Amino acid sequence: MAPLSLMTRWTTDLRPPLFTSSLIIRLMDPEDVDAYSMNLGWKTIGVFGYLRLHGQVCGRSWHKLGATVEVGTGHITLAEDPDASWLNKEVGVTTTGKEATESEVRRVVTINGATLTLDSALKFQHLGEIHTLSDGTSITLAGEVGLLSRNIMVEGITENSNGGRILVSTVFQNGKHYVGSAQVDGVEFRNMGQEGFTDITDPRYSIAFLGLDAIGDHSSYVKRSSFNVNYNVAVGLIKTLNMVVEENVIYHVLDSGIRHETGSNTYRWNLITTVFFLGTYEDRQETENLNWSGAFQLDNAPNTVLTGNVVAGAEQAGYKTLGELCEDTTWWMGNEVHNAIYGVMLWKKGGTGPLTDCCRLNNFYTWRISDTGFYVQHYASSLITNVVSVDSPLGAMQIIYEPDSLSHKFHPKTANASHSLFVGVSPSHTCEYQASKSRIMKFYGDKFFGGGVGGGNTGILLASFTSGSNMAPLMTFSNAGTYPALYGSTHFEGLTFHNFRDTDCGRGTALMVNPQSEDANHPTFVKGLLFLNTPQENYMYIP
Repeated sequence: MAPLSLMTRWTTDLRPPLFTSSLIIRLMDPEDVDAYSMNLGWKTIGVFGYLRLHGQVCGRSWHKLGATVEVGTGHITLAEDPDASWLNKEVGVTTTGKEATESEVRRVVTINGATLTLDSALKFQHLGEIHTLSDGTSITLAGEVGLLSRNIMVEGITENSNGGRILVSTVFQNGKHYVGSAQVDGVEFRNMGQEGFTDITDPRYSIAFLGLDAIGDHSSYVKRSSFNVNYNVAVGLIKTLNMVVEENVIYHVLDSGIRHETGSNTYRWNLITTVFFLGTYEDRQETENLNWSGAFQLDNAPNTVLTGNVVAGAEQAGYKTLGELCEDTTWWMGNEVHNAIYGVMLWKKGGTGPLTDCCRLNNFYTWRISDTGFYVQHYASSLITNVVSVDSPLGAMQIIYEPDSLSHKFHPKTANASHSLFVGVSPSHTCEYQASKSRIMKFYGDKFFGGGVGGGNTGILLASFTSGSNMAPLMTFSNAGTYPALYGSTHFEGLTFHNFRDTDCGRGTALMVNPQSEDANHPTFVKGLLFLNTPQENYMYIP
């Protein structure tokens, strides 16, 4: 429980001093100590005092691509110049394909303005495009490049996906209560996390903050660091409030990159890429594994600040959340996800609550999602607003459940979508890409929406109001699954639909009745819809 602090010279601003040399902290299997003292296990740093790791900061932690990188190319162009300290550092180029494994790690050997020369050619295409639609709207379809190397490294010596970990928590010992804190800035975590441990009371994540309650201002944070190959969740906040997790690059995680189990924490400008589903990791075929996670796992995280984060390549969802309450001021702005099965999911299996609740998804941008950009299955009324969906089989769908119609009870729940943009096919869209299926999509088989009329892309489904949840992922995600609810209504206002036209892939459709909700369709009200480059016959389809 002794404090650890690695800092040298003071900076000229209010930041803590930085450690400017190189340091590697290796966490190894012990041979001659009690490995299980305090129930920490092997290869663990237990923080019950304070930990201060402040490495050198190399400008911004990640940038967007400024141009598309073709297969076999050994140089990349960023959207802006990186810091000169990126030279000879390891970077990750995120996937823009259907496989999360198409993210690639290389070393930078030269820098010329915004152009980086890499130590070897890339094996996959990585998009870096900006398109202007017919009304002047600009959409960006570009992968990211994140810096992985740092001058301070905490490294787990790995065997069988069992790396190291840091636990920041509390303990009672010898009549005293010790409360840990950790300030981490500019640190690389490599080969961390321990696979197979799922109990949140024993979080074997790369770094976990457990049971700290409401912390003081800036007493703990994780900033401008990298998590370079993780065998569990990278960052976990459990029964811990008021923390900031900011501008980190997280590469190669199992199930989730960030897991948040309390609320009232802040996540800004983080990049998460290459998120694997544990049930198929390393060629497993766990067909009875019904766990479903998001790269940002925010199921139990009210009052969260979520700004400028990007998920790039997740085998399940980008963000899995219970949303914000509709009546609250939003703290969500400018978040993005591409190349996941689902972009943003407002869903928790069988969750229930007050009939009057309304939950909101606000200010998200999704593109190249393999199935549905915005998926809602919830007991509460819902609002999807200020969002963008591009090049996805389905832009958005909502299933609102309860009360059970057999109980003869009802409530006037609503499903709402407003002031949002849906793009059926962008100039970067190809039928070859649309028809391809990732390994994880093949594993799940027919559990998804799978495409609209003739396989074409669809903007948004009219909502389904049902008596109960549909038992996904045991059953199909888009299936109504139960009897219709006695009451419910859909409201669309200020939606814009671009390029829902016929292609060789099928018929584009802006609005569509859920083909797997056959028993009833509840009233729908629309106002101020705009259709651009969309034939009139493609405005609406009722199976």
